[in-house]
Amino acid sequence: MSTTQLESYLASDEELLLSFRAEDVSRGGDDDDDTPDFSEMLENQNASKYTFGATDRRVVYLDDSGAFKDIDYQHISSIESDMEEDNSEQGAGLALGCCGGFILLGGFGSLADQPGMALLMVVGGIALVALAVKIFQNADTSEKQKIKFITGDEVHQQIEITLPSNADENIGAELSRILREQR
Repeated sequence: MSTTQLESYLASDEELLLSFRAEDVSRGGDDDDDTPDFSEMLENQNASKYTFGATDRRVVYLDDSGAFKDIDYQHISSIESDMEEDNSEQGAGLALGCCGGFILLGGFGSLADQPGMALLMVVGGIALVALAVKIFQNADTSEKQKIKFITGDEVHQQIEITLPSNADENIGAELSRILREQR
């Protein structure tokens, strides 16, 4: 979804002040209801990227298939921004380490019954644990920016977005500035 496609959702006299991409959008609140929210609507469409735009009136966001939501600034009470460590690359290391640990335990457990197989299992388990440690050491732990829109008068009182790790770290501050200036 490009900025040009985002602009097609704007009114003719509406000005796009900021646009950016996001990896994830989640909505939450205190109330549970039976109406599907934006995230549920997108689950069946395999949406993976979102385009956000802050205009002189509202925030508009859409997924790559064209589903969209907009929030007028009068409904947003605050914007929070925080950095979160991204450990997504460490999952393979954790899985290998667990497998290696179980194989190692199995090798020690069968040492008396089958010494040859037990020795092979111990060596294999140690190798998997060592490989897992190496993966953990080389894993890229980057930080991703999370921005939360707090809305006080909607059922879902929070909309949280996760930006890619290469996103400008000032987007949260810029959104806050736009919100304050456009009220």
